[in-house]
Amino acid sequence: MNALADRWPPLSQLARVELVTLPTPVEPLPRISDKLDSEIWVKRDDLTAARYGGNKVRKLEYLLGEARARGANALVTAGAVGSHHVFATALYGREFGFETYAALTPQPYQRHVEEVLRADLAVGAHLYPVRGLGEVVQRMLELSVRLRFWGRKPFIVPLGGSNGQGTLAYVNAGLELAQQIDGGLCPDFDAVYVAAGTAATVSGIALGLAAGGVRTRVVGVRVLDRTFANRLRMHQLMAQADALVRKLDPRFPEVVERALESVELDGGELGPGYGLPTPASEAAREFAASEGLLLDETYTSKALAALLRDARGERRGQKLLFWHTLSSASLEPFLVEAPEAPERYVKLMTLS
Repeated sequence: MNALADRWPPLSQLARVELVTLPTPVEPLPRISDKLDSEIWVKRDDLTAARYGGNKVRKLEYLLGEARARGANALVTAGAVGSHHVFATALYGREFGFETYAALTPQPYQRHVEEVLRADLAVGAHLYPVRGLGEVVQRMLELSVRLRFWGRKPFIVPLGGSNGQGTLAYVNAGLELAQQIDGGLCPDFDAVYVAAGTAATVSGIALGLAAGGVRTRVVGVRVLDRTFANRLRMHQLMAQADALVRKLDPRFPEVVERALESVELDGGELGPGYGLPTPASEAAREFAASEGLLLDETYTSKALAALLRDARGERRGQKLLFWHTLSSASLEPFLVEAPEAPERYVKLMTLS
């Protein structure tokens, strides 16, 4: 399923590889709904791909497609030491003949963070520790120069996969949800809640829903500071995605401003910082477990925590959707022969 190409056939020309199984289901959460005076649903983007899913894999369809179109043979990216984006890029990049080189920033230690790091090593990622986000761009540029010197053709995949192509993947996803609403598979929601890190996912959802004629509110729950998830950044991402589609089909509706107006950025669940749980996020993980959903400490638990808070307060009685972005596929197959984490990476995980 490609909702963009279904609605505007010339958009089938967009560079893309096939990684995900679509549409992902939209399901009610009856146990959570029974405990609240609201109707709660989930969009199961944890099921985008059987081998390893989540929101990063949707983005990689367009990012890897663009890398292939440009004749690249190496990917340069970045993320925290437990980044799902880095792992997904290395995993699926390898399937299409790319080697992945990634700058890694510190992240508070959790067992899952170490498992993701070991999985990176298991799929052949080349990892380069840096001391903080301020060094990421410089290190990525250095890696790109080094790769060119070695005769390689690098393609830069931005932090979190957040650029026009990454946003475009979630324009497609927003349109997918609009089709599910139109088809009676789920209600027309009052609000959609999704984690907002580098902002491409929330930006794309809002733009896709607006293009599909759905006027629901989109709540981006910040898991990073305002440097990454802010209205200027979202406007830039929406404009980049809009330019990509309108170049091929000018009939795509002019809805960037309406999409931006539909977004609320919620920083109330950030707590002490990136990757650090809060009492509300821990409670959200327990709520999700009652429905058979696995959440992480960094992204999804904070997004659900915001939804639960509002369902008890200002959005009591409303129809609310939690957009689940963490892969539900186990990392165990990758960890069987994965090496132990080298000391230089363990140091990154002891920093807070």
